[in-house]
Amino acid sequence: MQPNRLQEQNATALLNELLEILQNSSYDEGALKIVNIIHKSLIRDGVLDRNIYLYSYKKAHQNALRYRYPVEITRIAKKSLEHIGVFESYEEGSHYQFWIAKKDQADGLAAPVTIFFKENLNVGKISYMGSL
Repeated sequence: MQPNRLQEQNATALLNELLEILQNSSYDEGALKIVNIIHKSLIRDGVLDRNIYLYSYKKAHQNALRYRYPVEITRIAKKSLEHIGVFESYEEGSHYQFWIAKKDQADGLAAPVTIFFKENLNVGKISYMGSL
């Protein structure tokens, strides 16, 4: 199952915003900006969760310049998960992986970024970026 057209358009805009932040911000500045586009389960006390900050965000920030901007989505796949988070960050919905192309194929294959769409909403939040 694929996302609907509006979800796909919103995902493209979200991925462009992600890459714009990662490619044009310092590490710490980007970590503050990215909070607005990621799922609340990845945020603690208004900032990136420490593990996200040290690992998946760090990897995404280091590798962001290898990806095309504006993004080129090469593949979309629905994941089997139908929820995200725990306690106050718990939400039901759908996860989709959007593979984004690198600038140069010599740098390797496209990488997935997972976007979570809350049930009955067309606007998503990034829930995983550690493969960039």
